Amino acid sequence: NGNNKVCMTWQKISNVNGYQLKFSTDKKFKKVLKTVTVKKNATSVTTYVKNKRKTLYIRIRPYQTINKKKVYGRYSSLQLW
Repeated sequence: NGNNKVCMTWQKISNVNGYQLKFSTDKKFKKVLKTVTVKKNATSVTTYVKNKRKTLYIRIRPYQTINKKKVYGRYSSLQLW
């Protein structure tokens, strides 16, 4: 059916409010399949992504909330799944 279970883990960063993960089928993330936002205490996430192709690219970035606005950090290097 094209649904793939994806488990992703990372190391915790201090002074952040959460993390944003993006899943795509191409390296440049022109078409994002799914975006997941998790809280600061999380160090892993399990989700389902609709993907009929074999390769799935994943990137993650932290964010902080400053003056009620989310300020994002830089993305991690690409991860293949």
